[in-house]
Amino acid sequence: MYIGVDGCRAGWFVVSLDDKDEFKIDILSNIHALWDTYSCSSSMLVDIPIGLPGGDITNRKCDLEARKILRPKKGSCVFPAPCRPAVYAKDYRKANNLNRKIIGKGLSYQVWNIIPKIRETDILITGNSNARKVIRESHPEICFWSMAGKVMTYSKKTTSGIRERLKILKSVYSKSEEIFNYALEKYKRKYLERDDVLDAISLAVTAKEGVWYLISIPHDPQFDLKGIQMEIVYRKWRNISYHV
Repeated sequence: MYIGVDGCRAGWFVVSLDDKDEFKIDILSNIHALWDTYSCSSSMLVDIPIGLPGGDITNRKCDLEARKILRPKKGSCVFPAPCRPAVYAKDYRKANNLNRKIIGKGLSYQVWNIIPKIRETDILITGNSNARKVIRESHPEICFWSMAGKVMTYSKKTTSGIRERLKILKSVYSKSEEIFNYALEKYKRKYLERDDVLDAISLAVTAKEGVWYLISIPHDPQFDLKGIQMEIVYRKWRNISYHV
């Protein structure tokens, strides 16, 4: 199985593809349930920071380079990952102060809102060597850039942005629209947004390249203080390359 995972209001939205291009979808409440369910997968791509800054590393190279690829239209879609102590802080004030002290920048409320997902991912990745072999970090906008050979024009929150991304997905995986429609039928919008579905599909079709055959941003990934590799991976669909 090849898995694409994106965070949603109800937890984690999962798109699973097999070698016959059949699909399954699911929503799981936390990443530990996700791993228990899909630990036999060949490859799993997740849109969440894996490996966190700290020590001599105040900025992850993968975030910096991904933002440069997506500029000027979509650079802000890649947020700076928080440091590990901030991820484990009990409230926003402490997290903000720790992040500012350790890596020299405050913590946005946008990042604070997904801290629980970053934390549970960090607990899994740092504590489970098998998970580290299968789960890698990716980013949907980087996946779409690779598929299309260009940065997306429209926001994924708009009708034009949905159409733009769905058209690209259909060009690389014929059942993309079927997954999209089925997911929106199965789950209410208060649990799952339209763009969550597209993001997870983009990660799943990218994961089909196989976990060891994906391209890493940066080409020479950093390792965090716990030895976790910090990278954003993508699949080379077209004759594209990036220079930073």
